[in-house]
Amino acid sequence: MNSETEKGALVDTEVTYDFEEFAEDENEEDLDEEHGHKRVHVVRSGKERAVQILLVVENFRLAFYILFLSLLFLCMILTTQFSGVEDYEEVIVTVFGITNICTYMDWPPATYVLPSVWVLALLTIEAYLVVSVFRVWVAKEERKVGYFSPSL
Repeated sequence: MNSETEKGALVDTEVTYDFEEFAEDENEEDLDEEHGHKRVHVVRSGKERAVQILLVVENFRLAFYILFLSLLFLCMILTTQFSGVEDYEEVIVTVFGITNICTYMDWPPATYVLPSVWVLALLTIEAYLVVSVFRVWVAKEERKVGYFSPSL
């Protein structure tokens, strides 16, 4: 017998955790060999383990849009209901001749809440930008784009 087999060397195996289906029957794990629908993989190679996380790039952009629209809606509510200023649009109209959505962001209490919500939206769009660079890198490694390719 081989000395590694006698010592009980570990074979390369893969352990996968799917948080949505964690409590379901273990036999369903055999249905998808590549675990394409799984979000988190724990891969074993000998005594080492690695965590593989599936990131969908467009989910970060969707999160940004949802947070940004929530921010606008929250500012509209805070300005119209709690600002105490009745002619909040009139100030912008007299200076620029037209009003815009930023009018709702100019008056307290919206100015107190806006920075905190904006930081969350900013972090999601920055995560989108970083992960999209990795997406282009993977496309280059798969030779789907050239080195000087202007677009995907």
